[in-house]
Amino acid sequence: MSQARPARSSRTAFTLIELLVVVSIIALLIAILLPSLKQSRAAARTVVCETNIRQYVFGNEMYADANNNVYVPIKTAHGTNGSGYYGWYANKFYMTSILNMKPSWSLPSLICPERPFRDSPNPAAFGADGIRNGGTGNTYGWNWEGVYTPNGWNSHIQNNRLKIITPDKKVHMADGTDWHLTKSMADYINRWDIYGEERLWEVAYRHPNESAALLYADGHGDHLTKYEMWPADPTLRTRLWNLYK
Repeated sequence: MSQARPARSSRTAFTLIELLVVVSIIALLIAILLPSLKQSRAAARTVVCETNIRQYVFGNEMYADANNNVYVPIKTAHGTNGSGYYGWYANKFYMTSILNMKPSWSLPSLICPERPFRDSPNPAAFGADGIRNGGTGNTYGWNWEGVYTPNGWNSHIQNNRLKIITPDKKVHMADGTDWHLTKSMADYINRWDIYGEERLWEVAYRHPNESAALLYADGHGDHLTKYEMWPADPTLRTRLWNLYK
């Protein structure tokens, strides 16, 4: 006696409505996950940026240990009127002997991963890689607010570790647009927000919540918003930036 075979379903494909439902669900999931992915990538770039800064600050402490508490010269001048000089990134002892790096202004670890000049009002001023034509390629700058320079720009700019007051509150190195920074270059009102990254020596508020990565003189890291880096109270600006007050 033969057994009856189950009826074969005549349905061989999804209906249009079912496909639209699946596509809608996928689109919804992408919409939910994409911001989180972007935030994760931004957070990863921030960690890389802070790690870059940390290695230079720790290297600077080693330099000071070997040089009577004097940090690596931010600027070593020669010639007249500052016409000849080289920056800290070209100091052979600091870069080669301590950090085991090639003295250069364009090392990848000298450039913040958030560096692209996409917000610049004058993109023609920059090369395809986002580096200013004719300018430096690095973005991390040492703070030298309050450092005495007897010959103006034609001076060696060098900090003394023992003279820094409250090192846990003083900006030592920050993410900026060039190799040195001063208090006035944190002025986001007249500088960063208007000029993007075109001007040199500014603090760059390119990280999430318009913040900048930095390390204090005691070695601990932080991220401050532009309002915190440039407080409305001038007294607070001095407390944060002036190394010797």
